[in-house]
Amino acid sequence: MCVQKQFDRNKKVRIALLASSLILAKALCPQTALAQAPALPPLPDSVSEQARAQLSALTGAPNGTRLTVVQMRAFADQAQTAMAAEQRKKYAVTITEEVMAGVPVRIVSPSERAPDAKRVLLNLHGGGFQIDSGSLTENVPIAALTGLRVVAVRYRLAPENPFPVAVNDALAVYRALLRTYRPEHIAVYGTSAGAILGPELIARIIADGLPVPAALGVFSGDADLARRGDSAGLFPFSMGGQDLSDVYAAYAGKQGLTQPLISPIYGDLKRFPPTLCITSGRDFLLSATTNLCRKLGVEAVQAQTIVFDALPHAFWSYLAAPESDEAFKSMAKFFAQRLQQDPGASARCAVLTRAMLPDTTITSARAVPAGPFIAPFMLGEAQVPASCRVEGRISPEPGSDIRFEVWMPLSDWNGRLYGAGNGGFAGAISYSPGLVEAIQRGGAGVSTDAGHAIGSPAAAEDGSWAQGHPERIKDYGYRAVHLSALIAKALVAAFYGEPAQRAYFASCSNGGRQALRAHRLTTGPGWPRISSGTRRRSGRPERPCPQPTSRRSKPRCSIHALWAMGVRRHSSAIRGYASSTRRPCCANMGTPIPV
Repeated sequence: MCVQKQFDRNKKVRIALLASSLILAKALCPQTALAQAPALPPLPDSVSEQARAQLSALTGAPNGTRLTVVQMRAFADQAQTAMAAEQRKKYAVTITEEVMAGVPVRIVSPSERAPDAKRVLLNLHGGGFQIDSGSLTENVPIAALTGLRVVAVRYRLAPENPFPVAVNDALAVYRALLRTYRPEHIAVYGTSAGAILGPELIARIIADGLPVPAALGVFSGDADLARRGDSAGLFPFSMGGQDLSDVYAAYAGKQGLTQPLISPIYGDLKRFPPTLCITSGRDFLLSATTNLCRKLGVEAVQAQTIVFDALPHAFWSYLAAPESDEAFKSMAKFFAQRLQQDPGASARCAVLTRAMLPDTTITSARAVPAGPFIAPFMLGEAQVPASCRVEGRISPEPGSDIRFEVWMPLSDWNGRLYGAGNGGFAGAISYSPGLVEAIQRGGAGVSTDAGHAIGSPAAAEDGSWAQGHPERIKDYGYRAVHLSALIAKALVAAFYGEPAQRAYFASCSNGGRQALRAHRLTTGPGWPRISSGTRRRSGRPERPCPQPTSRRSKPRCSIHALWAMGVRRHSSAIRGYASSTRRPCCANMGTPIPV
């Protein structure tokens, strides 16, 4: 019954996504490369089943009555609103309508974590310069994947407002952003018409003597409105009865199409920022997009081109398919890399492989761009910011093999270190809850497998690993938590050039027992101190833990200690710890307790 309900629910989602993508595609390009003459060969096997189904439905859908510009705008608004609602079920964002420098904008912000306060993305939506077909659907995934705020410029539309009105609006918003953000912390991108406006905006920025942004995304665009590439002839475009030349003419007005400010390929491209070009095999702007990126390469500008096989124009903005997910992830990765606040962070991360730490081998240290993360034992995919991820092993005695990972945000570190324990008999790194949440909060994170590995959640309750291995029992009991905390503090200090101001530990079940045991046994003579001072969450001076007056009072004391550490209550673990230690909790286990 449960399986059937889940199947029915997924089926409804797929139907809703298909319907949304169909109406949005029809609004975007009523006659695109999906239904054209001459007939195209069947889609190759490389195209996903989801994309194949939606493209098949779109090809067979009637074009209906030819719409006026006003009708297309209303239809596009309705269509992208419907698809954005479906996108938001996967990508958690908030959307607000604002005005910036007198220009209406949509602000799309990640909601699962605080948006990066130092970096921002500027989007120019698609829609043939005449409709808004992407200020939502182009940006919902990007905001969630990057953790950045996206400012989508709702520029004035043609044909009522020909060139350079849309560029003027975009420039006004860019100038406003420069008052808050450094240019190296801003990226500009767009899809379709927005990927034409993007290069035009960069050309205008250079002409006006303004600082150039850190990156440009040209996602199925054009920088040569005077000439048509081969793909424009192979895949004829039509929107509201207008072909590509009509759309360009309506946008250009009385301007000559070879002017560098309207067709930047005719100007000097040497000062253009690093650029990512994305297009597809049946995109009528395939030639135009690749021609621009190729010319940028000739001018020694860093340029990368990604071409998706067999898919139509700007497919990511209306197809709910794996290829769209991949396209958005490629965009997000590019922005994360180009907007990295500290260019030397990647090099400093790699140097950590040579760190000389007691009984420790660093097996990997690498900078990982922002994006989705999934690992065994996680309930689902998580979006994480760019980080330096260090993996290593600690062997304090023969037979001991403690695996650990330390994650450190590449930028905007909050000065804190978060430790994450394990439930059951451990045996795996705690990614979530644990490392994922640590860097989402802006902190560094550390977790350990406690000295042994498991292959499934059920194995977490199997203690056979301990038989005949007293060193593993010691590691599991407290030593892994203690030593990994020391190693993490050393790595954090080496990476950031300063120590963590505060360190915390959180876990549940046996993870709480590990921390309490480690704190008790490693604060005496001969042990390096891992507690840097404690305070209660309320900020009031600490109260000593109540002295037990009976056996029943001990769980209460342990509840205080575990809850003070930010650990979820787990009555069986609390009772087990209280009965095994037969001692009151320490007075310095207030909240938050440093590792």
